[in-house]
Amino acid sequence: MIDKFCDKVSNKITSNILPNETELISFGLYHFIMYSFLVFTICFIGILTKTIISITIFLLILIPFRRYIGGFHFNNRLLCLFSSIAISLFPIIICQININQHYLGFFCLLFYMPTLFFSILEHPNKPISTDEKELYKLKATKIKYVILLTSFIFSTFNNPYTKIIYMSMTTASTLLYLGIFQNYIFSKSERA
Repeated sequence: MIDKFCDKVSNKITSNILPNETELISFGLYHFIMYSFLVFTICFIGILTKTIISITIFLLILIPFRRYIGGFHFNNRLLCLFSSIAISLFPIIICQININQHYLGFFCLLFYMPTLFFSILEHPNKPISTDEKELYKLKATKIKYVILLTSFIFSTFNNPYTKIIYMSMTTASTLLYLGIFQNYIFSKSERA
């Protein structure tokens, strides 16, 4: 339904001005609508549950990690959208659970440390060039260490948002490990 709407709008826009760019404009419009829906939904739920700051901190750590390191992805766009909304709501759950911050920190670091040794993870359907890989590796390394430093600073000062940072790191690590497994299954099915 959204695809058809985007195609109609892009055809109207490009018919007179940019006739060769119809597909590109439709793609951009689709993603704009989907991300707008995602942001609106997350903000609405965050405001209702009074966890907008927690959700924002969670996403500020998770998004750069996912962008430059990679991880598990659904091939279906709607499934990806709804899983993104579900994952973005983790802070609401974490805020409700009384977990000892030090135990959570130990578990988080145990889970996060191996990611420091992984390079970026490509999605099988979206390969990137060697130059892009090098750029991503550099940015990924910086991001991993900034996240680690942030978690250390927050835990040192016993900040109430430390649990959210730990949960973001654990979620990002889990998605990376699931992505590695996904790529392994994908490469195994291609060989068969």
